[in-house]
Amino acid sequence: VDDQYGKSHLGGEKQDIDVIKIEEEGGNHIEASEGTLDAWEQMVATAARAADDEAYEQLESMLDIDQFIDYMLINQYAGNTDWDHHNWYAIRSQGADYTGFRFLCWDSALIFENVNENNLTKNNGMSCPTGIFHNVLQNPKFAKRYQARAKKLLAADGLLGEQSVVEVWDSLYYTIDQALYDEAARWGAYRRDVHQW
Repeated sequence: VDDQYGKSHLGGEKQDIDVIKIEEEGGNHIEASEGTLDAWEQMVATAARAADDEAYEQLESMLDIDQFIDYMLINQYAGNTDWDHHNWYAIRSQGADYTGFRFLCWDSALIFENVNENNLTKNNGMSCPTGIFHNVLQNPKFAKRYQARAKKLLAADGLLGEQSVVEVWDSLYYTIDQALYDEAARWGAYRRDVHQW
């Protein structure tokens, strides 16, 4: 995820792109791998005050609220346990179609491991998606919007309803099932020969 990715998917120019992530090699701090942290820090500070309607209205121009709700729901639904202390990106473009920061799932390998996994209370601080979520959830307008979207997606006929999820899962599985053997061999040898964990 870089400025070229942002330009291709969000529009604008490369210099208009901010890419935010957790830098894991130097102490797990938030960094801008493209652009600056300025807009990010302003968005996070506004989210911290989002219980107030005026701050929430300001936030709507800094964060793509509907996309953020979907991002949180998919990580909550899948019980992602390797997130959000890392494994996420936030990206924005200042271009003509600017919609605020959008979050991207990244390295979501540890999902669907436990049907009873519940990460709804996870909060890794105000600069992480879970912290932003809990701050914004204090606003009744956001809470209502989140609940309505969850109800729609999780309904029996919703995109996260059982039949739909199984159909998508199967379609993806049968597209890549043969490649899974190669991938298993690759990582199996790596675990055996290189890295014991």
